[in-house]
Amino acid sequence: MAVLEITPLHPHQAEDFLAWRGEDEVSYQIVQGEVEAHFVGQRVLWVAVLDGAIVGTVQLLFEHPDPELADEHSGYIQALEVRPDYRRLGIASALLARVEREAVGRGLRRVTLMVEPDNVGAQLLYRKRGYRQFKRSVFGWKGVMYPTLCLEKVL
Repeated sequence: MAVLEITPLHPHQAEDFLAWRGEDEVSYQIVQGEVEAHFVGQRVLWVAVLDGAIVGTVQLLFEHPDPELADEHSGYIQALEVRPDYRRLGIASALLARVEREAVGRGLRRVTLMVEPDNVGAQLLYRKRGYRQFKRSVFGWKGVMYPTLCLEKVL
């Protein structure tokens, strides 16, 4: 049976990670910036690896343009994603647990995230793990603004 490993992204994994997450030129540039920020310590980017393949990812950010989402006591969870063929196997929960441990280890008291109102599956996962909505907001991606729910978990 394969063992799931969750580790910070290593330099030798960057190319495979970018090939997965950077599906078009704009996404590639954004994700490349996220990878670079990880390697200089501005965020932590984890990958879930199963049988040598990257099957999931999540990031912990220490800053956010909205100060209600990240400050000296709060970290912001971004880009939680699991490849479709590997969903419903507990990988997203394992990634969230890893982020939460890191946040506690860094002395943060709370983590936040945004989720789209129509992403019912993700909302169920977050609520199951103790996240609660504290406001509504918007998120911009590729020039389009999307309504979002802002969730938090006190650690």
